[in-house]
Amino acid sequence: MKCELFSESSSAWAPRWVKRLPAKVIRSAVRNATAPGTVSVLASPPCPGRRYMLHAEGNPAGSLGARQVAYDERLNEQLASLLYSVGSSQIGVELIEEALASLEESELCCRRSGPTSPQSAAGIGDVRAHRATVHSLSGHPAGALTDADLAVEAYVGAGLQAAEPPLSLDFARVLSMVAVVQAQHGDPDQALSCAEQALSRYQDAIDTVGSDPGAHLGYATGMAAEVASRIEAAQGNWDHALAVDGFALSAAEQGWGDLAGALARTGVHLRAAGRPDEAAPLLARAAQLAPDAVPAQGCILADGVPVILGEAILQAGAALGEPVEVLHRAVTADESASVTGRLPHLAAAAPYARRLDHLATGLWHAEGAQDVAWRLALESRPLAALAGHLEELAREGHPVAAAAELRRLTAG
Repeated sequence: MKCELFSESSSAWAPRWVKRLPAKVIRSAVRNATAPGTVSVLASPPCPGRRYMLHAEGNPAGSLGARQVAYDERLNEQLASLLYSVGSSQIGVELIEEALASLEESELCCRRSGPTSPQSAAGIGDVRAHRATVHSLSGHPAGALTDADLAVEAYVGAGLQAAEPPLSLDFARVLSMVAVVQAQHGDPDQALSCAEQALSRYQDAIDTVGSDPGAHLGYATGMAAEVASRIEAAQGNWDHALAVDGFALSAAEQGWGDLAGALARTGVHLRAAGRPDEAAPLLARAAQLAPDAVPAQGCILADGVPVILGEAILQAGAALGEPVEVLHRAVTADESASVTGRLPHLAAAAPYARRLDHLATGLWHAEGAQDVAWRLALESRPLAALAGHLEELAREGHPVAAAAELRRLTAG
C-alpha cells in the first residue's frame, strides 16, 4: 500500500509548516536527552551483579547451554546500550544514516536480550523515539511518525502508561520527544495529547524530579511545554496556554530549562490574550537575557498550527463528495498518545490506512488543499505499518501471535 503522492525521498510539495521547527532545535533536544546523567533505561551498561532470569535462585549450577544463553542475553544488553550511545552521538554530529543504522541494531539487540521486561520495553521505546527524531532531521516524515507511534506503543503495550517513577519519568521524556516530532510532522491534536501527558507525569512526580537532577526536568518540560503552549495559543485557548506557560516558567526560574524562552513565550501569550501590563515586565526580562527570544516567540505564534486530522478528513470528504463520517469517528473519537492507540479496533488499521490513502490521493489529483492531502497521507503511515506487522505475523504462520499482538496493544 503506497500513496502516490508520498515519497520518503521527496518533500518538494510539503507545506511550509512541515519544516517549521529548525533542525538545531531538534538536535539540541536529542543532545539533552542523551547527556551524561540523563535518566534513560539504555544510558549505561547493565550492572555486573544483576540477576538474570536463567540465574535465578534455585537453579542448579546450570548447564553450559543455560550459561551461554545468559551470557548472550547480557552481551546483547551491553551491545544495545553501546549502540544507543553511538547512535545518539551520531545524531549530534549529523551522521544521519549511521545513526539510523546504530539505533536499528540497538533495538535488535534489545529484542535478543531475552523475554521482554518492563525495563527492556522502555529501552525499545527510547530507541524508537530517538530514531523518530533522526527521521525528522533527515526529512523523512513518514518514518518519523511511524517510529514515534511505535515508541509510545512500546510503553503502552507493556502496561507502563500507569508506571510509577522512575519509569513514568522515562515515559514522560519519550512522550516529550514524540510531541516534538508530532508537532513537526503530525496531527496537532496528537502532539498536544503527548505533550499534556508528559507534563502531567512530570507534575505528578515533581518531588522525585526535584531530588534527582539527573531526571532533566528542564529540557523535557521545555520540549513538552513549548508544543502544548504553542498549539493551545494558536487555537485561542489562552487559559490553557498560560497555565502551561506558568508551569514551564516556574521550572525555568528554578534552573530547569530555558528561562529566556519561557519568559518570552509567556509574555507574548499574555500580550496576545489582551493582558499587556502583565506581559511587559516578562518581555523586558526575556530581551535582556536573549535579544532574539521575543521576536522568535512572536513568529511562532503568528505561524499558527497545521490542519488537524479530524478537520482534514471532513474537508477531504466535502471536496471529493464522499461520506467520511464513519472514518472520522473511528480515528478521532478517542484521545491517545499514539495514532494506533486511537483506533477502537486495531484489526481495522489496514482498511483505515487505505481509506486515508485514498482520500489523500484523490484530493491531490483534484488539486485540492495540499496541506489537507499531506496530513491524510502522513497519517496513514503508522496505521499501514501496524497492519503490515500483523499481516507479517499471520503470513509467517503465527495467527495466534498476531492475535496476541492485538490483545497486547489493545490492553493499553
